Amino acid sequence: LMAVYSWQLTLLVWACFVPLAVALPKLQRRLAGVYATVRERIGDLLGAVSESVVGAQTVRAYAVEDRTAERIDAAIDRHYRSAVRAQKTTVLVFTSGELVAALANAAVVVAGVLLGIGGHGLTAGKLVAFLFLVTLFIAPVQVASEALSEAQNALASFRRVLDVVDAEPDVADPAGGSPLPP
Repeated sequence: LMAVYSWQLTLLVWACFVPLAVALPKLQRRLAGVYATVRERIGDLLGAVSESVVGAQTVRAYAVEDRTAERIDAAIDRHYRSAVRAQKTTVLVFTSGELVAALANAAVVVAGVLLGIGGHGLTAGKLVAFLFLVTLFIAPVQVASEALSEAQNALASFRRVLDVVDAEPDVADPAGGSPLPP
């Protein structure tokens, strides 16, 4: 529908989104990596806290409270740093969509005014209608960039669960064990 109003402006809008379309797969891989690291750090943190709680008597008996506290503090710090890195990457993805949207709107206004002044049949009403269509075009792109971040976070969590499920147990079942009654 945008092309009906102005094919030149339609090409301009598409040209604004080409760099985002090229960069998005790279950003997606980067998001997957940082969220996977966050999930690993959460696992490390929960493991450290769990071991200190379950083994509290042993920790007190051997007087290793300071070492245990340092281990938990280090796990918290590693988790914090990975979470900040993940949020920075998320912000990069989200703002890149917003930046491209703003650039497309600004380019349409400037080019639309120049086309109108140049006598290419673009009236002020058509330009306003075209800007409305651009807004309709941009809204799903912005939602998709936000959904991409959430999807990568969920996938990292799912992969972490699968890693735990697929982990080999430390203690193997004895060979030739007897079957249990129903």
